[in-house]
Amino acid sequence: ANISVAILEMKPQYGWTPVQEGIVMGGYLYGYVLSGVIGGACADRVGGSAILQIGVAGWSLFTILTPLCAPYGIFSVVLCRALMGLFEGLCFPSVHAIIGVHIPGRWLSLVTAIATAASYVGTIVGYWGSDVVLQFAKWPWCFYIFGGLGFVWIA
Repeated sequence: ANISVAILEMKPQYGWTPVQEGIVMGGYLYGYVLSGVIGGACADRVGGSAILQIGVAGWSLFTILTPLCAPYGIFSVVLCRALMGLFEGLCFPSVHAIIGVHIPGRWLSLVTAIATAASYVGTIVGYWGSDVVLQFAKWPWCFYIFGGLGFVWIA
């Protein structure tokens, strides 16, 4: 969500066209779409908790690196965002693997619905939080703060 808010300041700073803006916005999905099945297979093999931690650590790292890549051109930003998406794509199947192992059968649907809803709440908080950050700091801080929170969460 932070890219959706920060790009409003990134676009004029780097002179991106609307097409380039769209490519940057899609960067996350280029990686995300590739990793869901991989994440599920890995979570089944080694455990959802381990893969979830790897996913959060990777996505947090590439979130923090996004503003550091921006001065090097659009390709570096798209690559960074794709790698972020690749790691984040590991997380959803990992959460489902954790639920499948630890939640009794009669509660599976409810807990899965809560986990899914929580991911959407996280997106809303990300939009809101990025906007708040931009009221007090420059756009790179949207990435530094949210990436740092990911590392705090796995610590």
